[in-house]
Amino acid sequence: MTEAPTADAVTEKADASDAEPARRGKGFPTMDLVSAAEMVHTVGGHGAEVSTTAFAQYLGHSTPNSGPFKSKLAAFRDWSLVTTRSGRVLLTPLGKELARADDPAADLALLRRAFDSCKIFKDFYDNQAKGVPIKREVLGRRATLDLSVSPTSQDKFVATFVDSATAVGLATSDAEAGTVTFHSAAAAEPAAPEPAAAPEPAEADPQVEAQGGTDATPPSPPRTPVASGSGAPAVLRQVWPTATGEIVLAVHSTEPLPASAFALVGKAVQAASDLAESIGKPDNAS
Repeated sequence: MTEAPTADAVTEKADASDAEPARRGKGFPTMDLVSAAEMVHTVGGHGAEVSTTAFAQYLGHSTPNSGPFKSKLAAFRDWSLVTTRSGRVLLTPLGKELARADDPAADLALLRRAFDSCKIFKDFYDNQAKGVPIKREVLGRRATLDLSVSPTSQDKFVATFVDSATAVGLATSDAEAGTVTFHSAAAAEPAAPEPAAAPEPAEADPQVEAQGGTDATPPSPPRTPVASGSGAPAVLRQVWPTATGEIVLAVHSTEPLPASAFALVGKAVQAASDLAESIGKPDNAS
């Protein structure tokens, strides 16, 4: 014989059925835009398509199954720099352009396109007042209330968002005051490069004209200086501005780096970042 449920049991069951299921915080890029662009530039030296395992190794991870790597991979997708298919990581057209750039961290036009492609950051930027200092904690609270970002992820959201917006000229951070001032998109548009002036025509040599000829030998093109003393091209270059100058990590090689080297590269990047932090950031850096 089945025992009839008590009134308390029925009430508890009803309360459980009415309870709202727990919701996960909304996702956002956990890697800032400049770091993602520089890593794509490095990976692009090995081709526009690599295995997920190789991509994990380039990012300093031994396996593609770890949570931290999956979080970074999601960030590359959020920035529209890569897509994934059948265990492979493929650079998008924008990712390929950054991979071809001489200095992806300085190419504001490409970085701006990547920022605008990240919907959660672009929408959040659009909704902020421009030209008014805003406290970082206020931005974190807005991210939780307006975007359903997890409260435990507020600080990470604000840090990545502000660093990325600053990199493309959309924000200025005041570390001492703990505020961020956003700028209008039009004012932050990267300036188009001015066309090079046409060279002045060389005057004809009277002696040559008298001999019935012309001085038509074109001038020799300027030589491009090599990137290092060995003449090897740069396969990795990352710069950290400091209060007194900058920290530069550069690797020059005539051949692509082996996959095994990137775990060490990741440690070197972290060490350089820690060194820059110990020296101190510029006054206008976050």
